[in-house]
Amino acid sequence: MKKNEMELADTKQTAPSGSCLVSDTILTGGMPVGYMFREKPHHESDSGWRFFASAYDDHQELVPVGDIRAVADLDSSVIPYLDNPIGSEFERVDGTDKFVFIEE
Repeated sequence: MKKNEMELADTKQTAPSGSCLVSDTILTGGMPVGYMFREKPHHESDSGWRFFASAYDDHQELVPVGDIRAVADLDSSVIPYLDNPIGSEFERVDGTDKFVFIEE
């Protein structure tokens, strides 16, 4: 198994399941997740997670994704944060794979 395939398999095993909303700039533009938050789910299979390339670009079109693991496959740095509760909000530390919790 190639290294990339192994990492992909590991990601699928460790990321929780559920749908989410993801900005088009992440899905088709290849941008990493720069900002994410978890809100109250809109339906039973919704994880509540919303992913954006930036906290400051409110013109990003959100695309429904049936499985949050697809986002984890694109940007595995989100995985350690996915078990956080509703109301959690994180922004990426520039140039790293780390996110900081945003307090209101």
